[in-house]
Amino acid sequence: MGKIFLKRTFLNNLVLSCLTVGLFFLLGDVFAYLGNCKDGLSGICWSRWDSGLYLEIAQKGHTLFPCKENPEQYCGNAGWAPLYPFLIGALNNAFPQFNPANIGIFLSIFFWTGTVFWANKFTENQSITQKIPYFLLLLFAPGNVYFHAIFPMSLSVFLLFGLLWNLHKSQFFWAGIFGFFAVLSYSIGFFLLPCLFIWAVYLWKKNELRLRDAVILLSGPILGLVTWFTYDYVTIGHWNALFLVQDKYGHLINFPFKNAGTRFEILWNSRNSLSAFIEIQNFTVWGFVLFACYVFYKKRTAHFLWLFLFCYVLLFWGIPYGSSMQTALYRNVCLLLPIWFYLFHFISPKQRHIMLTIMAIFTLPLGKLFILSILI
Repeated sequence: MGKIFLKRTFLNNLVLSCLTVGLFFLLGDVFAYLGNCKDGLSGICWSRWDSGLYLEIAQKGHTLFPCKENPEQYCGNAGWAPLYPFLIGALNNAFPQFNPANIGIFLSIFFWTGTVFWANKFTENQSITQKIPYFLLLLFAPGNVYFHAIFPMSLSVFLLFGLLWNLHKSQFFWAGIFGFFAVLSYSIGFFLLPCLFIWAVYLWKKNELRLRDAVILLSGPILGLVTWFTYDYVTIGHWNALFLVQDKYGHLINFPFKNAGTRFEILWNSRNSLSAFIEIQNFTVWGFVLFACYVFYKKRTAHFLWLFLFCYVLLFWGIPYGSSMQTALYRNVCLLLPIWFYLFHFISPKQRHIMLTIMAIFTLPLGKLFILSILI
């Protein structure tokens, strides 16, 4: 009887996973169609703006040089994380017959498919009906269009899921490994460090986390950042090249709502165009973030990860939101996907359905805006 149940569960999970992957490809085709791009899964449709920088890093490595317009500032591609382009370059060297852009798309799809694996892990004790909202979340979470594109968002989210799963299981060595690669996968990946540090110190002071485990966990992302800085120092002579390049965009740590008034003005001025969905989504995500913080705080006595989740959702959204008007929030929001998964565990089915419906409303407009090169 037990074997029959396990076999049925495996088949149900397989069918749901395959349907989700199929819908993912269908959604990509819909995005391309809406943006009047008829080349399907190719660099023509899915290479936009910063995609070129990742492909350049894959071919040349990091670069840094004084800007022509203002020699006191630094230009180059060193402000973008190295892991995703390193994987593109490695596969391109192994299979030179394939176009680097197509390799980038393959990697994005591959790692997004990996999140389907994590979705099954996070919902392993739930029925097939209970699982459906989580799998829909993979399709409709804010920023979902970037999971198809030549961007490292699928890779980053896959690694963050791995980090969270291993934290959930108190497997701190493997959590550190995933943290190491997560830091190298995206330019704000180092925000993991304060989140993990605050959480680890909180548990250690309560005698709920051994100092040895805290050190093992934190060593991963710290070594990831050191690896990035060492690579830049050896190859271009500046360990802080990431910050030198990003500095010209005026990114600062500000009060999270500092730019809210300017963003509302942009929303008002674009209210009659499709671009209005950009700022509508940004304001809506703030609602989700504050709701998540409230829920995680309420669970503070019931779930040992609550403080990490609380810090993560607030820092990974609040700091980019307040940093400058140049921040691509519609892309950074992808990094909150693992948080929505945890949030779904703690809220009612009705609340899940409301969140999913709102997320789905933004999906097609933002997808079309990406294909039209309006999203950066």
